[in-house]
Amino acid sequence: MKKTILLTAVCAFVLSACQTTQVTTSVIPEAVNTIHATTFNELNLQRSDYTVLNTITAEALVFYQASRSEINIEEANQEFEITHKLNSAGNTTKYKGIVRIGYLANDYRNQKPVKLTNPSDIARGFATYRLINMAQQEGADGIIEPTISTNVEQQGKKIVYRTIIKAKIIKLKADR
Repeated sequence: MKKTILLTAVCAFVLSACQTTQVTTSVIPEAVNTIHATTFNELNLQRSDYTVLNTITAEALVFYQASRSEINIEEANQEFEITHKLNSAGNTTKYKGIVRIGYLANDYRNQKPVKLTNPSDIARGFATYRLINMAQQEGADGIIEPTISTNVEQQGKKIVYRTIIKAKIIKLKADR
């Protein structure tokens, strides 16, 4: 009888400890990709060595709303949503979807990972992710002279972060 009570107490303790760990630690699914970006001057190639395929544009729109007890970050097409609840018992994070983040090669070396509490970083990373996927679909080897612009405006209680990134995509010519 004493063994049964002891075993039940140990199981209850272990299960309650596991439950607490699940609530306070959360891994938000994140997809990351990179692409090399350069300027015309840095190319170190003759004009005959590459072809400019196209100029592409990608955009990301992220909504941010904060209160005393909660921070909510949501992508406009509802591809992801992150909610940070702030309370005296401990902060918790809930999410839906996957946060897709892209980096230009120079950014990836020089920046720390995107903070999933910073909507500006998320908007820039998401727009870059989309640009990289567009470049891959076009068969590009890289991009040159990217321009990144983030605008911020307020719509009621929400703050809207809109990042637009434009770049020329290039294809290197194969050896003859």
